[in-house]
Formats: sequence, structure tokens, C-alpha cells
Amino acid sequence: LCNKKYNEVAYLTTHNAFNSGQDGFSLPNQNNNIATQLNDGVRGLMIDVYDNDGTTVVYHGTSFLGSKPFSIYLNDIKTFLDDNPNEIITIILQNEPAVTANAVENDLNQAGLTSYLHTQNKLSDWPTLQTMIDNNKRLVVFNEVNNASSSQGWYLHIWDFAVEINYGKINCDF
Repeated sequence: LCNKKYNEVAYLTTHNAFNSGQDGFSLPNQNNNIATQLNDGVRGLMIDVYDNDGTTVVYHGTSFLGSKPFSIYLNDIKTFLDDNPNEIITIILQNEPAVTANAVENDLNQAGLTSYLHTQNKLSDWPTLQTMIDNNKRLVVFNEVNNASSSQGWYLHIWDFAVEINYGKINCDF
């Protein structure tokens, strides 16, 4: 697949990837934690992030069911990227407006992930996977809240690059 452009490939992605029974969350979406998912072949991670008094945390819907610092999962991603130099990971942040691009950038800096960040202009073609690997820009970060500054070209508003359909409304009369 390395000859394909990033946007020409489908990636196994887990919804609420952090929300696992392995990490002790109540009513988990996933059995295995992010580290295990990555080792099992998952390359896309949808993660809900919230601001908790200046700390970025993850939880699903309510912190009552479990909450952990976002940094824990960024450290797992860093370890995986360090150990697997031919792999590309995509994070889709399902974030509330209170979680700023600056807060996410700070968390990525602290985890040592900034050197891996891929920058993409929405008007430019995506590079091939091989180019991303060769340039060691193997972490793509999308977000649902378009709050990046012009210097944060790595913080990609997902709706500039993707579409979503209501699968329940598709008419398949043949």
C-alpha cells in the first residue's frame, strides 16, 4: 500500500478507542486498550477529549463511567510509533470547544509526538504512505472543532477532508 496516497487507503479505526475494559472503564466500547489495539492492527483512533480544569482528559459522555488523562494514551501512541517505523496512525479527536488546539499541541509536545505530526493543506494532494514514512511524518491528527491557528497545519478539521452520511437514510431499492 505504500504507493497509495494517504487518502486512498482505508484504516481500521476504533470508536472511543480509549474506552476499554482493559483500562477499567465502565460500559466500555472496546475490550482492549489502545496499546493492544495498535499491536493488533488498528491504525485509526477516535478519542473523546474534554477539558478538566486545564487538563485534557478522555471519557465517553460522562466522567462518571471513567476518565483518564489524555497523556496516557499519547504515550502509548509514541511508544508504538517509536517501535514501528513503517506504521502510520490517525487520531480523530471528538473534542468539545473547550479543548483548544493549543491544549492538544501542549499534550503532543509533552508526549514527544510533535516530530511525527503530518501537516496537510486541504487544497493539496495527500502524500503517499511511503513519503510519509520516509519523512517520518506518521501521525495524522483530525479534530471535530475547527480551532487551529495558521501555525497548526497538523491540526486538521475533519470536515475539510471527510464526509459523513446517515447510513439509516440510505435507500437501497434495486
